[in-house]
Amino acid sequence: MFKPFNIHWVENNAGDLRRGMRKRGFTARISPTLGEPHKVCVHISFCHRKDQYCKKTGVSMATSRPPLVVNARTVPSTLAKVANECMTKRFKTYDGWDFEYVYKYMV
Repeated sequence: MFKPFNIHWVENNAGDLRRGMRKRGFTARISPTLGEPHKVCVHISFCHRKDQYCKKTGVSMATSRPPLVVNARTVPSTLAKVANECMTKRFKTYDGWDFEYVYKYMV
């Protein structure tokens, strides 16, 4: 069992800041489930220019969202899918290896 933790990821491309009101990052709150040892709850909220990409606002929005219950092994690939939704087509796409550091918080 681990303590719940937050991940705040923001796309850092300064050239795209003027492109309008699109998703630019996300905040994820990852917490253990009760009764299911290999599952975790992932709450995700997308950051936006309206909330100025504030982590505190993102965490409060993420905790109010319904959880996505996934296997603990698939958390990095789930976060990579969410990060790819925030990226533009011309930049690098993320895979599960880019979010492998999440495992050290869950062990």
